[in-house]
Amino acid sequence: MKLLNVIQYNSYLDTIGLYSRFRWEWTPGKEVFLVLRQGYNDAYQGFNLETENYSLEVSTTFRF
Repeated sequence: MKLLNVIQYNSYLDTIGLYSRFRWEWTPGKEVFLVLRQGYNDAYQGFNLETENYSLEVSTTFRF
């Protein structure tokens, strides 16, 4: 299991981006990812949520 978090600030546009990914490999070659992406903008009163995306990804490796 692995959790990755990335936060970026753009001073030119006054935006913040958040990217979080949880990875679980239950057997070798089979993985599940849970991904969260959020974008915030500064509307002169603090940062407001502008975009929000969730995704669930399943990956498998076929070896022959």
